[in-house]
Amino acid sequence: FRHYCHTQHPKSGGLWAWMSSDGRYLVNLFTQDAAYDPGSKPGAAALNHVNHALHALHGFVVKEKPASLALPRLACGINGLDWDEVRPLIEHHLGDLKIPVYIYTNYQKGVKASEPL
Repeated sequence: FRHYCHTQHPKSGGLWAWMSSDGRYLVNLFTQDAAYDPGSKPGAAALNHVNHALHALHGFVVKEKPASLALPRLACGINGLDWDEVRPLIEHHLGDLKIPVYIYTNYQKGVKASEPL
């Protein structure tokens, strides 16, 4: 991921998808201000980046047709966005998909998620 970011300079609000060895897609959403200078770190997450990234994710899902989609509390926590502002964006962009969309909102150490993937 780091190599991809340093060589491709992805834009904020985009995504990068790749397929794992077990055939599942892993999708990284770029919700933070991009880091363009060598050795620099990404900036803060922003709702407009989340909005654009979710729009891109919707297009990816329509094109690639995965069986389901799982998301964390996107751009919240360390990235500092408010879940009450992010969740409606997820519902807006992904709510009409014809696949299960799992949102993992609570993490408990040592407890497995109950949703089937």
